[in-house]
Amino acid sequence: MAMSSLIKSLEDTMRTDAGLNGDAQYIEQITWLLFLKAFDAKEQEWELKALMNRKTYRPIIPEGYRWRDWAEDKEGITGDALMTFIGDLFTTLKKLSSQSTDMKSFVVSNVFEDINNYMKSGVNLRNLINKINEKVDFVDATKKHTFNDLYEGMLKDLQSAGKAGEFYTPRPVTNFIVEKVNPKLGEKVLDPACGTGGFLTSTINYLGSVSTVEDLEKLQNSVQGWEKKPLPYLLAMTNLILHDIEVPQITHKNSLSTPLSNYTNDDKVDVIVANPPFGGSEDQSNKENFPKKYQTSETADLFLVLMMNLLKDNGRCGIVLPNGFLQGTELNDKVKYTIKKELLEEYGLHTIVRLPQVFKPYADVFTNLLFFEKGKKSDGIWFYRLDMPEGYINFTKKKPMEDKHFDPVREWWNDKHEIIDESGNYKSKFYSTNELLDLGLDFDKCCPFPEKEEILLEPYEFIDEFKREKNNIDIEINNTFSNLKDCIDGNKIDGVSDLSAISDLMNLCDKLQERLKMSIISFAIKGKLVAQNADEGEADILLNKIISYRNKLLAESKIVENNRNRPQPLNENDFPFDIPSSWRWARMGQVIYFKAGKTPQRQDLNNWNKKDVPWVSIGDMISGGITEKTKEFISQYALDDTFDNDIVKKGTMLMSFKLTIGKMSYLGMDAVHNEAIISIYPNLDGEDKKIFSDYLFMVLPLLTNYGDSIKAVKGKTLNSTSLSNLYIPIPPIKEQKRIVDKVNELFKIIDNLK
Repeated sequence: MAMSSLIKSLEDTMRTDAGLNGDAQYIEQITWLLFLKAFDAKEQEWELKALMNRKTYRPIIPEGYRWRDWAEDKEGITGDALMTFIGDLFTTLKKLSSQSTDMKSFVVSNVFEDINNYMKSGVNLRNLINKINEKVDFVDATKKHTFNDLYEGMLKDLQSAGKAGEFYTPRPVTNFIVEKVNPKLGEKVLDPACGTGGFLTSTINYLGSVSTVEDLEKLQNSVQGWEKKPLPYLLAMTNLILHDIEVPQITHKNSLSTPLSNYTNDDKVDVIVANPPFGGSEDQSNKENFPKKYQTSETADLFLVLMMNLLKDNGRCGIVLPNGFLQGTELNDKVKYTIKKELLEEYGLHTIVRLPQVFKPYADVFTNLLFFEKGKKSDGIWFYRLDMPEGYINFTKKKPMEDKHFDPVREWWNDKHEIIDESGNYKSKFYSTNELLDLGLDFDKCCPFPEKEEILLEPYEFIDEFKREKNNIDIEINNTFSNLKDCIDGNKIDGVSDLSAISDLMNLCDKLQERLKMSIISFAIKGKLVAQNADEGEADILLNKIISYRNKLLAESKIVENNRNRPQPLNENDFPFDIPSSWRWARMGQVIYFKAGKTPQRQDLNNWNKKDVPWVSIGDMISGGITEKTKEFISQYALDDTFDNDIVKKGTMLMSFKLTIGKMSYLGMDAVHNEAIISIYPNLDGEDKKIFSDYLFMVLPLLTNYGDSIKAVKGKTLNSTSLSNLYIPIPPIKEQKRIVDKVNELFKIIDNLK
């Protein structure tokens, strides 16, 4: 059975169980079972080793609770008896650390501290266990790769669903970073945001097999990780055990919760490799753990400062950071500027590899690999832009990034030189420290990716283009099926070597609906979908109402204007496209006001111990629809303390503006939301407000990623300034209603294409 089929089979079994809800719970359920199966396989290895050395082996997990004792027999315990046993099993495992001095007992106990059995049916659980036993074998050394394939396959599925992709870094990225920091056996290697342990296993694989007892001991103590979330912590522990690390040095903690001044020389390491979480917002208490010059809400920046301080002198670091870090200057982000200045002056920052979008579909953010060495002063930085491989538009689940895609950088790395692409732009270049200072340390200006604006064909052209592409693919498919028939009939021995045409057609059809909808909206916002009607007047009438309403809100102090959210004057040279003469351009901040959400402190259990108020994340939002449920809730205490009792009312428009840009939804309940989402309030009332809201709901997903606006969302994060200054084309109010009605009519037809 292919790994993807196994994963689907396991998930299908779990979907029938009333206790499980969503991908994150599926993977946690599978993973604690895999952990116990894998740990029992390791215990059998340790038993055999002790026997060969004529020693007595004392099992870590007591007899009766080992996987072989209760799980391996497919006719074994099931139903209610199994559920009762699982409760007893969890209680026993959590107490192991208090009953033994063996560190392996601590490992098991710590793993199960925050893990749950979600399944309610013992019959379903037995079916799940039997499927795992049938297809996953950790005792057979030739099948040890199975776990890696299994959990990485599940993580990729979760990544596609946007559920847990932040835990997963593509393996080619971890392998390349480890290769270039070049850890040595005996050096301490740390990932303080280790997720599922990808960087650590890449390090183990890079160090290679060991043959002596001394080297084995060095390997056991070489890799360390910190992870705050229970699920990736469990995955990382299991992963390292299967990579022959008997007692994984993975600590279950929030790396940012310890004051920077508390770390001593004993905590420092030789090598750090990491992909810290980005796009998040840290609690005030965590920010205050850092000196004032570093205090910021941006999680990735705080992690970077932590790593800089945890390196020994001459220690090396390779880290993944988003474009947003590169863009920070003294004017727009003093903390980022300060960090970059120190990286140049004290940490020998020497190379930055600019990556394409390697984290799709979880996030379409552009990222970069930074390499530095503590205790050196940098003369400048080599930049290299890694373009998408030939034949790739994006990396996808079916066409993922591979190790070989880093080969161009590997070849360049050993002989760094300037490269100019076919368009005359630098693909690789050395920038001296003085040149970088002249740029205000805006590293994003160095070897950037060309700004490619997707050409949205007008609907008629789009349909014709689709027909042409499909006709070409149909010819290839017919040839493929002919070859397949010949192969079945025995007329062709070689078989069928290429089924790519079928895949191409599936990809083309998958994109058809979304692209056609975007094409229609693009057509509409240029005034081409419905005819203009002189009797409906000009958009000035509506804009005057909007400005008057906005001034009223300002006068009543219901909204506050400052330098960050104040819209700039219009500049006709910046207008993204032409619009009808009866329409007008406006800045987003002129026509609406908006509020970003917040995340209450996780450490304060009073914020999360009651399900009083729904708390919306991007994953909860129903794109283009109504959001009526959330995975998490906050307490009334948190609503008062964090949100000043300011609840977002049912019917309010929401838009995501970090990592996933322009996802729109209406609230189907009173709620609050996190800091990656804004609630939108048009500067109108009455029926005009309803019409204008529907128009904005339709056009904002396109406009936030369109034309000149691309510059505002570069790095895939908006802020209050760039949001306020997005250009919005404004038709007369009656024409807006006709546009929305026509678009909805066309979308219904497109939805039937399935």
